[in-house]
Amino acid sequence: MEFHILRKIGGKWRYFLEIAAKEPEEDDLINISSSLQKTTSVCFKLTNKTKHFAAFVANYTPESDSEFTIFPRSGTLESYGRDGTTFIISFTPTEYGKTHNAKLII
Repeated sequence: MEFHILRKIGGKWRYFLEIAAKEPEEDDLINISSSLQKTTSVCFKLTNKTKHFAAFVANYTPESDSEFTIFPRSGTLESYGRDGTTFIISFTPTEYGKTHNAKLII
């Protein structure tokens, strides 16, 4: 990718720009267990990293098992230093002996 800097009174600088992105580190790991066809839920609170409120969308990655749900799926994160926005993860297993996994991105 080329990156150009233009000066109003003349002059142009051209740079080649290469950006590499990698997977972010996981913030936390939550273990939930439940009996077959029974829903178990866990709650946690999350704030924005700054002193401002921020809109969010919460979704699981496509490879996540469908036995997990999240509430709320969208809204506003409270600012840093406040109580935090409450999230509820629910898990309802549908078969015996399978380990279920999900990755939540907020």
